[in-house]
Amino acid sequence: MSSELLKICEPREWLEPYFLEDVYPDGRRLTEFRGSSVHVGFNATARGSALVKQGGSMVDVSVELEIAVKGDEPQISFQLEAPECMDEVMVDDAHMVLDQFVENKTLANLNAVTANDDRLMWVLKVNIEVLSYDTAYIDTIVTAVSAALLNTKVPEVRFAEEVDEDAPIELSKAIITDKWYPFQLVDIPVSSGFAVYKTSITKEPECLILADPIAEVSDLIVAKCVLVVGYGENIHSMVISGGEPIDADMVKKFHTLAKTRHQTVSVALRNIAGRLLD
Repeated sequence: MSSELLKICEPREWLEPYFLEDVYPDGRRLTEFRGSSVHVGFNATARGSALVKQGGSMVDVSVELEIAVKGDEPQISFQLEAPECMDEVMVDDAHMVLDQFVENKTLANLNAVTANDDRLMWVLKVNIEVLSYDTAYIDTIVTAVSAALLNTKVPEVRFAEEVDEDAPIELSKAIITDKWYPFQLVDIPVSSGFAVYKTSITKEPECLILADPIAEVSDLIVAKCVLVVGYGENIHSMVISGGEPIDADMVKKFHTLAKTRHQTVSVALRNIAGRLLD
């Protein structure tokens, strides 16, 4: 049977010999992630924007800012637009990660959203559009959100006339100037997707970690995990699913790989954003 026919008829028999050599069919090691292409500042009408592609996933993100009277908590909202054909569970998983960002103040705290006039604050509206998707869609969404916020330019605000500190603030009198400063992210979250594959042609079944798994393994894996980490030991989100439990040792291995990926991606995003903001 030819390789192409085996791939279609017996995907497990086609894939497993590669996996036992610690590689995907394209030669990528099982613990390596596909590269991402990142284009920031593409949307001239937004305060910040990014277009990111990883594997078969492409996501664009635009950031809008609205001025408001300063409250006790930062306000950030996500609007996620996905293709109609995208599985509802996949969309729910993405929402779960984004909701945890808000709950954990992963991206913005009160200090980060306070305007130069500290009686005011910025409300962040992050618009996310999934243009195409594969197994790396959450990784791509998170990278695009981080890149867009690093690209976000926050304008300075002043009032046309002196306002008494005790007087009610009239936002209609606030003037948004052409001066700006870069938005200060609290952390740069980076998502890493993993799958667990159990071998069938070895003498004893063995569980293999697949980083950034390819679409062909989707129906063959026994569990999967999306781990979003930040600087230090920060774990901002973890989504686990599948038929078999993932033990603590496996999660530790995921975390080690995710931290390595975070270091690479966060440095790259800062460099990309810095070149355009300087």
